[in-house]
Amino acid sequence: MSEDVARGVRRAHGSRLPGEAHPPLDVLRDAGIPSLVASGGHAAGLERICDALATELQAERVVAPGAGHFVAAAPGFIDRFEHFIASVG
Repeated sequence: MSEDVARGVRRAHGSRLPGEAHPPLDVLRDAGIPSLVASGGHAAGLERICDALATELQAERVVAPGAGHFVAAAPGFIDRFEHFIASVG
Protein backbone atom coordinates (compact mmCIF):
# COMPACT_ATOMS: atom_id res chain seq x y z
CA MET A 1 0.00 0.00 0.00
CA SER A 2 1.40 3.38 -0.93
CA GLU A 3 1.90 6.02 1.72
CA ASP A 4 -0.80 8.18 0.09
CA VAL A 5 -3.33 5.36 0.39
CA ALA A 6 -2.26 4.64 3.95
CA ARG A 7 -2.75 8.31 4.89
CA GLY A 8 -6.24 8.22 3.37
CA VAL A 9 -7.13 5.10 5.31
CA ARG A 10 -5.90 6.64 8.57
CA ARG A 11 -7.87 9.82 7.87
CA ALA A 12 -11.09 7.88 7.24
CA HIS A 13 -10.69 5.41 10.11
CA GLY A 14 -13.67 5.60 12.44
CA SER A 15 -15.72 7.83 10.15
CA ARG A 16 -19.34 7.05 9.46
CA LEU A 17 -20.52 5.97 6.04
CA PRO A 18 -21.87 8.74 3.78
CA GLY A 19 -25.22 6.94 3.51
CA GLU A 20 -25.74 7.43 7.25
CA ALA A 21 -25.91 11.21 6.91
CA HIS A 22 -29.32 12.80 6.44
CA PRO A 23 -28.79 16.52 7.06
CA PRO A 24 -31.89 18.75 6.87
CA LEU A 25 -30.85 20.65 3.75
CA ASP A 26 -34.04 22.68 3.57
CA VAL A 27 -33.60 23.82 7.18
CA LEU A 28 -30.01 24.88 6.54
CA ARG A 29 -30.92 26.69 3.31
CA ASP A 30 -34.02 28.40 4.73
CA ALA A 31 -32.06 29.57 7.79
CA GLY A 32 -29.70 31.41 5.45
CA ILE A 33 -26.66 29.53 6.72
CA PRO A 34 -23.79 30.26 4.31
CA SER A 35 -22.50 27.06 2.80
CA LEU A 36 -19.51 26.04 0.75
CA VAL A 37 -19.58 22.77 -1.21
CA ALA A 38 -16.10 21.63 -2.20
CA SER A 39 -14.87 18.70 -4.25
CA GLY A 40 -11.69 17.54 -5.89
CA GLY A 41 -12.84 17.33 -9.50
CA HIS A 42 -11.68 13.73 -9.88
CA ALA A 43 -14.93 11.73 -10.08
CA ALA A 44 -17.82 12.72 -12.34
CA GLY A 45 -20.45 11.15 -10.09
CA LEU A 46 -19.20 12.99 -7.01
CA GLU A 47 -19.11 16.24 -8.94
CA ARG A 48 -22.78 15.81 -9.90
CA ILE A 49 -23.67 15.14 -6.26
CA CYS A 50 -21.78 18.23 -5.13
CA ASP A 51 -23.40 20.35 -7.84
CA ALA A 52 -26.86 19.19 -6.73
CA LEU A 53 -26.01 19.81 -3.07
CA ALA A 54 -24.75 23.31 -3.84
CA THR A 55 -27.95 24.04 -5.78
CA GLU A 56 -30.16 22.71 -2.98
CA LEU A 57 -28.32 24.76 -0.33
CA GLN A 58 -27.86 27.80 -2.59
CA ALA A 59 -24.21 27.39 -1.66
CA GLU A 60 -20.94 28.57 -3.10
CA ARG A 61 -19.32 25.80 -5.15
CA VAL A 62 -15.57 25.11 -5.28
CA VAL A 63 -13.72 22.49 -7.30
CA ALA A 64 -10.17 22.10 -6.01
CA PRO A 65 -8.26 19.34 -7.82
CA GLY A 66 -4.97 17.90 -6.74
CA ALA A 67 -5.61 16.03 -3.48
CA GLY A 68 -8.22 13.41 -4.34
CA HIS A 69 -10.92 13.07 -1.70
CA PHE A 70 -8.98 15.22 0.80
CA VAL A 71 -9.95 18.53 -0.77
CA ALA A 72 -8.59 20.56 2.15
CA ALA A 73 -5.07 19.57 1.05
CA ALA A 74 -5.60 20.65 -2.58
CA PRO A 75 -3.41 23.45 -3.90
CA GLY A 76 -5.21 26.78 -3.51
CA PHE A 77 -8.12 25.42 -1.48
CA ILE A 78 -7.15 27.14 1.78
CA ASP A 79 -7.08 30.54 0.06
CA ARG A 80 -10.55 29.95 -1.38
CA PHE A 81 -11.82 28.69 1.98
CA GLU A 82 -10.42 31.72 3.82
CA HIS A 83 -12.08 34.01 1.26
CA PHE A 84 -15.40 32.25 1.84
CA ILE A 85 -15.06 32.54 5.64
CA ALA A 86 -14.18 36.24 5.38
CA SER A 87 -17.12 36.90 3.06
CA VAL A 88 -19.66 35.46 5.51
CA GLY A 89 -18.09 36.69 8.74
